[in-house]
Amino acid sequence: MKLFINLIISLVATVGLATTAAAESDTYSIKFKKGQRLAVIAPKLRVDGQDAQNQYFQSVFPLANKEGFKLEMSWVNPETQSGEFYPDVISLYSWPSAEAEQRFESNPEWPALKQTRSEAWEELKIMSFTLKRSYKLKVNPSKTYTIFFGKISDFEAYDNYLKAVKPILKQAKGRIALKAEVETYEYLSDGPRGPEVVVITEWQEPDGPDRYINQYFNQVRDKFYEGIEDFEWFRASVNVDHLLAQK
Repeated sequence: MKLFINLIISLVATVGLATTAAAESDTYSIKFKKGQRLAVIAPKLRVDGQDAQNQYFQSVFPLANKEGFKLEMSWVNPETQSGEFYPDVISLYSWPSAEAEQRFESNPEWPALKQTRSEAWEELKIMSFTLKRSYKLKVNPSKTYTIFFGKISDFEAYDNYLKAVKPILKQAKGRIALKAEVETYEYLSDGPRGPEVVVITEWQEPDGPDRYINQYFNQVRDKFYEGIEDFEWFRASVNVDHLLAQK
């Protein structure tokens, strides 16, 4: 009987390890080089904007692609957890360098095309930054992701929050997949300044963000609000079709 019980325990452990290994094998890595220019783009399509969006893409993307502009990753079906912005998708694009982006923006066709954005989207937020070191972004379709756009009131206090939250995220089975300070911010609607930071967090379990807020956030709440003036927070999943197309 004891031997039978030990066998069952061994089988359960083996199945658990196999499941974990299978989940990890679904992880995709995207490598970026130091000096690359990345842009997190979050659009909200106008009700009557589909044709204008299609025309914009058909006109702009060939020009941008010539300079190396590339869609790297999309998070789809975003659910707004905090804030009043409800994007259709949140995507990560890259340029080979800041110079490549500048060459595109100096194209004589670009100013007129840029003016058509408001015909397609009721809001379009673009947060760009240049990588100061090489970076590997790992994503997994089986995981849940949250995307954070934050306006900073005190950078030192915000850094203290990041240091304090790291071990707490680990307890909540979360990890920061990407964090960056925004260098340039573009948007369609009039409003206050844009976010200074973008943070993408990966959660091992679908209820990870809820458990973090309900069970762990109080431990760092004061540090968070000492550094953050305002923020938007979204929950989303990885665009699997795009990942498969990249393989």
